[in-house]
Amino acid sequence: PKEATVVTYCTVGYRSDKIGERLKAMGYENVYNLYGSMISWVNAGYPVYTPEGSPTRKVHTHSEDWSQYLEKGQAVYE
Repeated sequence: PKEATVVTYCTVGYRSDKIGERLKAMGYENVYNLYGSMISWVNAGYPVYTPEGSPTRKVHTHSEDWSQYLEKGQAVYE
């Protein structure tokens, strides 16, 4: 539903910001981007879960270059 709350996120924050803008342009009313990205989220100590709901330390960092910014967790990018 276009009135539902939607939170976009990605590894770095750029792509999710662009998707959020597109959703707003399509009429979605409550769209938020996770400011700072998944890397910042994990570095701040917030939890990450697998699709099955189990806690994980694995964080998709997009590439080896972006992995250098992950201070906590386990970088995966392949």
